[in-house]
Amino acid sequence: MLLTTNPSLSCPGFYVIRTHPATGTEAGRFGTEILLRGPGSRTLQGGINFGGRASASHANRSVNGFAAFTIANSRNENQVVNLGVTVGAAGRIQLERRSSSQGNTTYVDQQVAAGETSLSVVVPPGFYVLSYAPTSSSSASYAVSALTSYENRSGGGFQGGAVFGGFHDPSRASAGSQSTGFAGICIAEPTNVSVEVLSAPTYGSSGARGMAFSLSRGDGMVFLDSRVGDGQTFSFEPQDPYFFAQWHLFSDGQPIVDFLPAPAQGADLNLAPLWQNCPLSGCQGQGVVVAVVDDGLEIRHPDLIDNVAQDIPHRDVTVASGTPGQDPSPFESDDGHGTSVGGLIAARDNDIGVVGVASRATLIGINLLKGNSSANDAEAMIHAGDVVSVSNNSWGAADGTGFLNPSDQTWQQAIELGISQGLGGRGIVYLWAGGNGHRPPEDGYFSDFSGIDGQANFHGVLAVAAANADDRRSSYSELGPNLLVAGYGGEFCGTDALTMATTDLSTEGWGYNHDEADESDTDFEDRSYTRCFNGTSSAAPTVAGVVALIREANPALTWRDVRWILAFNARQIDPDSANWFTNGAGLTYNWEYGFGVVDAAASVAAARSATGTLPPYLVANSGPGQVGPIGAGSVVEAEVGFSSSSITRAEFVTTNVQIEGDSGFDTGDLILTLTSPAGSTALLTPRRACTEEDEETEERVWIFCEESMDFDFGAVQFLGENPNGTWRLEIDASSSQEAATLKAWSVTIHGHQGN
Repeated sequence: MLLTTNPSLSCPGFYVIRTHPATGTEAGRFGTEILLRGPGSRTLQGGINFGGRASASHANRSVNGFAAFTIANSRNENQVVNLGVTVGAAGRIQLERRSSSQGNTTYVDQQVAAGETSLSVVVPPGFYVLSYAPTSSSSASYAVSALTSYENRSGGGFQGGAVFGGFHDPSRASAGSQSTGFAGICIAEPTNVSVEVLSAPTYGSSGARGMAFSLSRGDGMVFLDSRVGDGQTFSFEPQDPYFFAQWHLFSDGQPIVDFLPAPAQGADLNLAPLWQNCPLSGCQGQGVVVAVVDDGLEIRHPDLIDNVAQDIPHRDVTVASGTPGQDPSPFESDDGHGTSVGGLIAARDNDIGVVGVASRATLIGINLLKGNSSANDAEAMIHAGDVVSVSNNSWGAADGTGFLNPSDQTWQQAIELGISQGLGGRGIVYLWAGGNGHRPPEDGYFSDFSGIDGQANFHGVLAVAAANADDRRSSYSELGPNLLVAGYGGEFCGTDALTMATTDLSTEGWGYNHDEADESDTDFEDRSYTRCFNGTSSAAPTVAGVVALIREANPALTWRDVRWILAFNARQIDPDSANWFTNGAGLTYNWEYGFGVVDAAASVAAARSATGTLPPYLVANSGPGQVGPIGAGSVVEAEVGFSSSSITRAEFVTTNVQIEGDSGFDTGDLILTLTSPAGSTALLTPRRACTEEDEETEERVWIFCEESMDFDFGAVQFLGENPNGTWRLEIDASSSQEAATLKAWSVTIHGHQGN
């Protein structure tokens, strides 16, 4: 939102910007970020961060200002910080480095006299809070300015400022008093100035919604006096230098690099409508905590550090649970996966590197993949579960083997706990990569299928397929009736298709973009970033970012509401695909894409307009279905009835199938389908080519799959259908040379009562 001064600032001077809760707004913390723009939208020196706290009943209120800023570089070197302090009364100034993994460290703690004081201190990179509190027993106003300076990677200089102020009144005891934060700025030349509100003037879900801004000169002349609040908007457009390569955020068919085809127009998450009309309540994921469960998260990366949680513990499962100050950062050079995932979700919009889908969301790192175990996998699902809103999981069963991969019961119990009790009962939204094991079927046998992954097909997770820059399925993306939606993952990195631009490990020689630049190098010059990330590992975090925007727009929504919104507002792509069909609830579905590519603008609009949540979650089982022999080369059908007056809308269907084969029988020869009472059919599993790697040739060779199965197949494609009636299981054993027996099967319906 742009607020223009009236009259214009026509002479140099020292100006003060104040913000405070407007009359009648709710109590709560508040804060905002502003940017000063001169003629021609030229940015004046420095951005300003400041805030305070509104309270309807807080007596004897002293308003102590503070500023938060980040010192970061890719070399991880110490920096010199110069602080210039100007105060009207003696007080105490502190500079503290905040870190949830390493604890807080104070670098400056000093009493200063009235007037000007200069300080200089050498500090490591990190997130810093500069604070000042007067010690005077009388009222006093003050302003503090800080300037950081250091060399960047290219050897040039960099300077950044932070300015803030406050008002100290120990005798103030008005019952309805509201605190006022202000920032002092110096206009060094005659100019017309506008104040641009960059982010919502709130902090947290209890923040004061309506805010008043004013801009005045030292002689008392007021240049701006404006109220902003609900219903007003501001515009946002990333200025990060590698944003041009992030086609998944905005694609108008623009060429990315000269040696690769341009992305299809509109092959993106449809974020632009949000950026062009962002409400002051936010459109960048502010206040939403996203867990990156992966091989580590570089929490001091220059493009992530401002969004990394400072007061929520991170987790490294190789360290004993409960150990304070855990650091989830990778400790091996090839563990850049999680850092790239984190960048896709929430790289900061800070004029460096790239930008995330939810560029103001809060990240916590859970370094799991160096210590996978039943217990660790489960713990990672519920770590910090009281505050985590979204959990991104770009990992899972091995790709391309063709085997059935049941999920661990301990992990399932953790997911159940997370969706039922996480985030105060609203439930954690678990995003899961759908799998990268698809290859063109050979003689009708699939190399892999998302529906046979017991984690990606579990009812408590949202499985994500991958689309490329042509708005088609990424060649590796697995199919399945468990897929909810598609995000963007690109293709394989090279010179013929686009991949995903994101953060990479900043340590020299680490990560994906680690080789020294040469004539054949096509990756970014700044090796703290890469354009070569891909996979459903990329697609899942793009959807996780959108989920953060949904939960920012409407924090009351449950995880089930989020699933419902994503499905009903997805965008169908690839009209030439023969796999699109309409389910019994009128929703369009495709085993390649789920309900379609996620649409951020439509989903957020739906979240904002939602007036309630889904009815209570209900689960019911059909009871045993028909059983019998499966003859070699035969096709058999079995039925089971489901009747429930409580569940009239399905949200997810789990089908347990138990087959016992004769000697030599291979379940990989079977095709299983499930048809609902409404007449829509889900492919539970195609014929599967089970393979292993030949140690000598390093090629994959076909082997025997399983002689028997006892497996839970999950399907979200029945979303919205009335599940009451007869369900039909078809077993196609026409390619089997041996006989088997269907020992047991049943369906479990997850859903609710409603229209």
